[in-house]
Amino acid sequence: MVPAVFYFEVRFGRNDLTGYVEVKVASWNVIKTKSAAPAPMEPLADGQIWRMAETNLQVDMVGKLLVHYKLGKHNAVRVSNSIGSQTDIVKFLKKNKAVLVQRSKPVVVKPAVVIKKKGVAKKSVIAKKQVAAKK
Repeated sequence: MVPAVFYFEVRFGRNDLTGYVEVKVASWNVIKTKSAAPAPMEPLADGQIWRMAETNLQVDMVGKLLVHYKLGKHNAVRVSNSIGSQTDIVKFLKKNKAVLVQRSKPVVVKPAVVIKKKGVAKKSVIAKKQVAAKK
């Protein structure tokens, strides 16, 4: 790095040169580098596991405004269920520098199966649950 010299002129009074001061200051040019921006946070989804320094947060179900989650130590046997707003949980994860460990698993929908017994067509239990869920 090469030192740069700056000149400062200070004048006192209006049109005269009384109090004329010239100051020489040597300084080093400093190159500021920006660190890489953190990766954008992935939106909350069912089945995600977020790891923090002392705890894990497992997302059970995500609604419009609320999130059902479990927050406990890494090797905890029993963990209580909790409910919180999405914005509060995202702030909590950012504040504690959470890292996404397990991504959400894709939901697989099985097709309805029709079983025939003694000449009468009956829907399977899975098909009945899917029809009930659509209503």
